[in-house]
Amino acid sequence: MNTGTTQKITIAAFIALFFVLYYGCEKTSKENRILEKSREIQSTSVNIEQEIAVTKRMISKDDQTDVESYQIDLEEGSSDEQKIEALKNLAGKWYNLGYPLISGHYAEKIAEISNTEEAWGMAGTTNYLALTNASSDDHRKYAQEQAISALEKAISLNPSNLDHQINKALCFVESDAPMQGILMLRELSNEHPDNIPAQIQLGRLSMRTNQWEKALERFDNVLSLDPDNKEAHCYLVDVYKAQNDMVKAEKSALICQNDK
Repeated sequence: MNTGTTQKITIAAFIALFFVLYYGCEKTSKENRILEKSREIQSTSVNIEQEIAVTKRMISKDDQTDVESYQIDLEEGSSDEQKIEALKNLAGKWYNLGYPLISGHYAEKIAEISNTEEAWGMAGTTNYLALTNASSDDHRKYAQEQAISALEKAISLNPSNLDHQINKALCFVESDAPMQGILMLRELSNEHPDNIPAQIQLGRLSMRTNQWEKALERFDNVLSLDPDNKEAHCYLVDVYKAQNDMVKAEKSALICQNDK
């Protein structure tokens, strides 16, 4: 599983993959209320080990052989490095097979061993992908719970990395409490007006609700910071089309399609 690719979920996609970090008494109180809210997510009936066993019977024999081989490597690994390598193979295999929920489980195992910001961020964004692609309510709730938990650990290790905070907010956007996530993103944007990923995510959310003027404002903010930002221009194509401004839509499309 490629770290750069997964981090784009929020990003910073889908990402790259997105809380609010405050200083002082009043702001700490707000942060605590947000964290307490995240704890209210009910545990689900998903048994991830059972999920793996059932899903393994659905994949090809060759893929089953790969998974079993990596599992043996994990069980026989005598050092953390060997275990992490086996877990990376398992996470990558399941991710490539299209099962981010299972991939996220192994990403969490990696983070538990290494306990690094990067590893917890990877686990969080992988589970966020599982959340956005879940086929059932139980899977959605489980993925959300795991994503938020992992991202909170990443934030605790490096509170200054806003990507984790953005990804955490997006987990709420995709939940039954989307406004909470939107408010988290707005506060984050207000605290850090030069943060491009936050502005882009707010622009995307405005597009989802057909608030084209607000979307345009967000993407204009991005272009004021980075005039050739390809991601912003790609979104602006649809924004301009919605506003019947085909000239600007074509200009943004050219930048969007530029491979350089």
